[in-house]
Amino acid sequence: MFVLDSLAASFVKPSTKNAIVKMCDLLQEIDPKLKLNFSTNTPQDIPQQSNCYDCGVFVCAYARCLLLKSSLPDDFTSFRKHMVLELHGCKIQGFYELPTPQEETYYAVEYQKSFYIGRVLQRSDDSHAMYKFLHKCSSQMFDWPKRDDIETCHDSCVFYGPVSVVGNAPFTSPQLMEIDQVFNWLRKSRKTKK
Repeated sequence: MFVLDSLAASFVKPSTKNAIVKMCDLLQEIDPKLKLNFSTNTPQDIPQQSNCYDCGVFVCAYARCLLLKSSLPDDFTSFRKHMVLELHGCKIQGFYELPTPQEETYYAVEYQKSFYIGRVLQRSDDSHAMYKFLHKCSSQMFDWPKRDDIETCHDSCVFYGPVSVVGNAPFTSPQLMEIDQVFNWLRKSRKTKK
């Protein structure tokens, strides 16, 4: 057994040892032939949390990296936001994996300094889709514009979806607050990378 500790010490903590001994005892009750030993990481082995409240985020990051056989994220603040997307979609995604928009489904699409919610009319190739966009008529409501707003967009412009749209003109979206948060996070994370 190997313990991944995001608040590791240079020695095996007594609390860690007690927990592992209990697990080993339980496993040996199930299979007495089982021979177990354990070790734990040091602070230099893996990224460490710098506060007392990120334990769960680090556990999720470690588990995710073991599952996907990928490296740990560089920025755990950004990883929190990424976790929101994964939880919303009920699916583990690679850090740069984008959703593939499906026809007749709504998505939030980034455009310059704003975003629009649009329905995919058709896929034009492997990485482009034609969207019919809604326009904001208030801070919480959307409606179809007087003239159709139809554009072909690259899949990399899609940053959230699918989006639930409720109503029959004007429309609302129960996910609007989450979409705003993800959009603002994307903009901030790009500014910090520059």
